[in-house]
Amino acid sequence: MAAATTFYPASVVPNRFGMGRPALESPQNAAWDGDQTAFAPLVFREWNTLEGITEKLLVPARRELYSQDTQPDYVYIIETGLVKLVRLTDEGGESILGLRSDGWVMDAASAVLNCPHSSSAVTLTPCTIRRAHRNSFMQVLNSSPALTRDLNRLICREIHADQEQQIEFRNGTAQGRLERLVRELSRITRDPNPLDSLPLKKFEIAQLLSITPEHLSRLLRQREDCRMA
Repeated sequence: MAAATTFYPASVVPNRFGMGRPALESPQNAAWDGDQTAFAPLVFREWNTLEGITEKLLVPARRELYSQDTQPDYVYIIETGLVKLVRLTDEGGESILGLRSDGWVMDAASAVLNCPHSSSAVTLTPCTIRRAHRNSFMQVLNSSPALTRDLNRLICREIHADQEQQIEFRNGTAQGRLERLVRELSRITRDPNPLDSLPLKKFEIAQLLSITPEHLSRLLRQREDCRMA
């Protein structure tokens, strides 16, 4: 379980999470690459229109930004860092729903609909976060067609990533999901072996891929054996 959250005003930008990141493109110039994200961190453009209503915060690693089933009193935008979305089950377990990174508006749908968060958000690395009161965010959203367009695009990207995950879970194999995660991360990091730079523990990678840690270990050993052969 994540530690209780303490926010600090950010006077400096913390180091990024070590994976690097692609340039955050404007919606007009962004293009789909034909191999869409299912497991790697989702990123988006800079939100310059929100700077006037947000406060900049430095949040340590492994801190909860908001909790599942709570009301979205604030809107959180990741400036730098890596955040995981965690869903707690009725049996007390947890699963990782996805990863979010630079430029992402956390759970934008709940903010727009004013409904409880469907998951908790926990920082995996030190993060610079911009936080806005939901009412202020909605006022800007209602008066800015450009912001509305950008937010619609962000939500559509999130829906598409969720669909890609479901396709992998329903029709793919555990080995295929691992290879897809490696491929997606390699696209970001330009590293052929990017799992070492991902700040996730082994059981968290297993949760992300919906397999057991033991099976993940077997798959990683098989992958290493194939690479060394």
